[in-house]
Formats: sequence, C-alpha cells, structure tokens
Amino acid sequence: MPSKTKPTEKKKSFHKKKGWKRLAEREPKVKENPKTAIFMKGRKTTQLLTEAMDDLGFYKKPYLKKFNHKHEIQPFDDETPIEVYSKGQDASLTLFGNSTKKRPNCLTFIRCYDHRVLDMIELKIEEYTPIREFKGEKPPTCPRVLFSFVGSAFETDEQFKMFKNIIVDFYKNDQHDKFNVEEITTVMAFSVVDGKILMSVYHVTVDNNLPVYNEVGPRFVFAPERNYFAANDLREEAMQIPPQLAKPKKKKNVTKDMFGQVIGKVHAQTEDLSQLAKKIRLPKALRQEKKDKKEKKLTRKE
Repeated sequence: MPSKTKPTEKKKSFHKKKGWKRLAEREPKVKENPKTAIFMKGRKTTQLLTEAMDDLGFYKKPYLKKFNHKHEIQPFDDETPIEVYSKGQDASLTLFGNSTKKRPNCLTFIRCYDHRVLDMIELKIEEYTPIREFKGEKPPTCPRVLFSFVGSAFETDEQFKMFKNIIVDFYKNDQHDKFNVEEITTVMAFSVVDGKILMSVYHVTVDNNLPVYNEVGPRFVFAPERNYFAANDLREEAMQIPPQLAKPKKKKNVTKDMFGQVIGKVHAQTEDLSQLAKKIRLPKALRQEKKDKKEKKLTRKE
C-alpha cells in the first residue's frame, strides 16, 4: 500500500508585508503626516521639570512618545544619540529636559530633518505655573492651536525667530490648510519682555457669538540659554519645496474666454516697407529695365 502523504502547505509570511508597509509609511511624502515628538529626560531632573514636560506634552497628544527612564545624553556636546532615537522612533521633534548646577531646570527643543539635527534651542524655566492650579474647563487633547507672538524680536532676532518656528512645528497637530474657525479651541500666546519669553495658554469658548478666553495653563517665563543652527546646505535642503507644491509659472499673453477657449496675444513689431522692398528679388525682365535706366543716367551725366 502506498503511503498517503499530505501536501505541504506554504506558510504565509505576514511579517514581510507589515515590514514593507512600515517602510512605505516612513518614506518622504508631498504632504507629511503630523510630526511626532519624543519627550525624554536627561541625567538629572527635578519635580518641577517633570511636571512642566507633562503639561507641555498634554497639547501634543497623541503625537507623543514619552520616555520615562533617564538618558546619559548631552545634545550640545554629541547629537548622535538624538539622531538615533529620531530614526528609530520616526520622530522629527524632541523635547529634552535636564537640570544641572550650572543650568537648572532647562528644556531643549530639538528639530531634525532626515533624522539629522537641524536646530536646537535651550530654555531655562524661571517661573512656572502648572495646569492643575488653573480652574475651569480644560481644552481637549490634540487641539487646533492658534498662535500669538507679540514683540518685534520674533521678527528681527535670529534666536527668537528660531524659537517661533520650532514652537509652531511642535504644536501644529493638524496639517490641513483650511478649517472652520469654530474648531480652534486653544490659543498659545508668546511675548518677549527684557529678553525673556513669556508663555500662556488659553481655552477659547463662544458666548453670544463672541470669543471668551480663559487661561488654562501652563504659564512659563523662559530665559534663552544655548542654541544650535545647522549648516546652510542642510537648512537649504530642508526648506526646498517639492515640485508638486510649487506654484506654476504664469503664462504670459494667454487668456481664456467665457467659453473656456484659449486666446493668445502676439506682439509683432511694425515692419519698414522700404527695407522690405530692397529684399524682394525682381524678375529678370524688370532687372534688365532697371539696368538700362542706370546706364542712361550715366550717359546723360557725361
């Protein structure tokens, strides 16, 4: 009796499909997804610093990856660990908190491009009021934020300009260009006084068709410390606009009528008819007559 053998079944490799899908999600896109931020602590932290990072992370959820354990990292001395975490977690933003005797209660906002550190700014917390001390209705997580920057320093000083740019990148949770004004529930207000940055957060409600602003926290007074700017070639690469989003060049002298037909306008210079007559080649008979007339004129002069 021949032995009955079961046909071998091919195993399905689901992990390969998931791997390719994850790689495809990490590839550059014309319109990027909302940016993810990593919140991590340094070698030494304080209770104030931990609570401040929790309050700042409240407005970043769910695009937030929080590391609870401490790290032996010094971003301004060696930025390689930040780039490794950025690539591993697919996150282009990092908030690093560290407290030392020389620089106590410092927050470092870090932004990466292509998993390379683009710029960093370190802020020392001089005054802080947490969210729990404010009463009233709290805004929802991952809100649509309206930013308010008061002070000419945000337009003239390079350090404050970079802070403004990074903050907008951090809390721009929605990538849509158009939205309803009523969907804005949170206002982050920043101002510069005596070289320090004042930050306050408000919850917006509507009463009798008028906006009502209630401060919900946190409230900060930051003193700028160290900063880092990337090389010009990396910055130019990061600021390039994809061809798909670039504005098309305006076609001159081309319009459309009410029926959608394309109408072109041609600008022609006026021709000098006297010069045109010189270029015309006369028939042989006329050329002979012209030659005879010239000979007659010459004989008369003689």
